[in-house]
Amino acid sequence: MLSKEELETITLFDQFTKINTREEDDFSVKFRKIIDKLLVTLPEDQTNSLPFAPTPGGIPDFIFGPNIQIDASIELAINMAIKNKEIIEIEYWISDNRKYVKQKIEPLYVFFQRHHYYLLAWKNDNHDKPGIYSINRIRKVNNTHKYFEIPDDFRVSDYLIKEADISPADNKLYLFKFSFPKDIASEAIEKTYYHNQQIKLCDDGTVLVSFKSTQLHGVFYWVLSQGHKVKVINPPELVSMIKREAQKVVQYYN
Repeated sequence: MLSKEELETITLFDQFTKINTREEDDFSVKFRKIIDKLLVTLPEDQTNSLPFAPTPGGIPDFIFGPNIQIDASIELAINMAIKNKEIIEIEYWISDNRKYVKQKIEPLYVFFQRHHYYLLAWKNDNHDKPGIYSINRIRKVNNTHKYFEIPDDFRVSDYLIKEADISPADNKLYLFKFSFPKDIASEAIEKTYYHNQQIKLCDDGTVLVSFKSTQLHGVFYWVLSQGHKVKVINPPELVSMIKREAQKVVQYYN
């Protein structure tokens, strides 16, 4: 139905749509669902060969965030290395050391999460478990003209959890519950906030939205951006985080 090049073009377009829009709209969410449905119908060996991941598990991203700019030459070098199975040397920013460190890696897959691109890669000669690298922290990519093999039984899906989108910073599944005031009830009840959401119109006119996700910190920043439009009911950890942040704001005006 589609050539490999056409499939890659569609998937890449999907990824760059996410970067170039600051907010999710109904059209972009529907567009991604169509792409994900198309990719599901394809043989696994064909989708596994894509250098860029579709939206994980057919899930539209919930978290809104600032645009992330990626050097086009770095993106192209990584893309080509994945296709050619070439070992590359990268200069990678290490936060703890506050400096760039050279590392040789074997790049496997690129995926998008929380408005960031991440690279799944083996450290050279260490195939115990792939590491996750933030592409935004890569300053330079050098070719080595050395190549590696990927075992026949290797599946990217074994390292990317589909049921709940895991970020490097979060690893606990939370049940989120939010209450939206009745003055925006008609708007809230029509939105898709998360793929596994449940929405209830309460007797007092408010709207209750609940869903499960691991992205505690991402949801925290989203709640801050909503101001008085949303009240956090659960989990207690998020309620405490919002209270602490609100107290900091009040202190500025004392």
